[in-house]
Amino acid sequence: MRSHIYLAVLGIISFILYLWLTGLSKDFNWGEGYSERPILEYLAIYFALFFLYTLACFTVFKSNCSKKAFWILAACG
Repeated sequence: MRSHIYLAVLGIISFILYLWLTGLSKDFNWGEGYSERPILEYLAIYFALFFLYTLACFTVFKSNCSKKAFWILAACG
């Protein structure tokens, strides 16, 4: 049961990071302001999301999670 809570926390953190990406996307005005684009922030968030997904995969494979947890991770990942 503890791994389900851990997965839920990872999911909430991922959701917050995706919301942050949505906010950053407003700063990408294509065709102008190339030097003002938050590319490094965008990449840092994407790497953080990849790291969280990797942690979630290791949690599912390491623990005795049900098949349901695996398929939820595969579908939402």
